Amino acid sequence: WMAPFVAAAADAGVGHIIYVTVPGADERKVVPHHHVEQAILASGAHHTFLRCGYFSQNLVRSISTHGVDIAEHDEVFVPAGDSTTTFLDSRDVAAAVIEILVDPTPHHDTAYVLTGPEALTFGQVAEVLTEVLERPITYVSPSIPKYVRRLRKRGVTWDTVFFMNIVYRLA
Repeated sequence: WMAPFVAAAADAGVGHIIYVTVPGADERKVVPHHHVEQAILASGAHHTFLRCGYFSQNLVRSISTHGVDIAEHDEVFVPAGDSTTTFLDSRDVAAAVIEILVDPTPHHDTAYVLTGPEALTFGQVAEVLTEVLERPITYVSPSIPKYVRRLRKRGVTWDTVFFMNIVYRLA
């Protein structure tokens, strides 16, 4: 879906594309971001890829289905097992984009992996949320079918469910 937009941007003379993507998108073809990165590379426009770790905002109710689980079920419901990930605030990504826009030349045709300060398991995240929210939050690592059922019941689209499963399996 993004390839025509990328081609149109390049055809219109856009000289530098900044794309917020995910770690591993350059190598893992199953990640939808891979195809967008390839389209950008093929466009001939200068680019900067910001390969971002897990956004903290994914745990906020009004933005993500995960926030709904925290608010309504007192649980972090993510099929990530005991894997770890770093948490990144989207405002930090915005700050990086602004820095690149101010002086794009040093960032031409580069990729950066943006992460938070430490890797945490989702069990540790539940512990932090328990402390901050002052109520018990548990971590549940559901099976893929159980995870899919809950998200689909909530109206999450298949493409989003598919992408989220990829993300948690790659963690």
